[in-house]
Amino acid sequence: EGIVQALDDHIRGSPSGPSRKKKQRKAMIQYTMLEGPTSTIECAHHLGKLLSGKSIIVNLIPYNQTCVSDTYSCPSKAHIEEFQRVVMGYGLFVFVRKTMGEDIAGACGQLVL
Repeated sequence: EGIVQALDDHIRGSPSGPSRKKKQRKAMIQYTMLEGPTSTIECAHHLGKLLSGKSIIVNLIPYNQTCVSDTYSCPSKAHIEEFQRVVMGYGLFVFVRKTMGEDIAGACGQLVL
C-alpha cells in the first residue's frame, strides 16, 4: 500500500509556478514478464484494477534469459500480448518493450561477467 500511495502522491504533483495550480503528472510502471504466477491473466486483471483511473503508462518487459543457470523464463509472445490486452482493457496505456541484442547475449539483463 505504501508504494501505491507514493505513486498517487507523485501523480497528483505539487503546486508550482506563479499560478500555484497543481499539475497532474504521469508515471511509468516497468513490469518484467516472467513465466509463472506474476504473468497470469488473473494477475493482469489485478494489475489493471490496481492502476485503473490513474495516469499510468505500463511497460511490459519480456525477460531475457542469460547463460547462467537460472530457473526463470519468458512467457510466449502470444501470452504477453494477451496480458497487454487485458491491462489495456482497464483504460491504461500498455507497451511491450522490443527485445534487441538477445542473439548476442547483449539484451537488457543479459550483460553478465
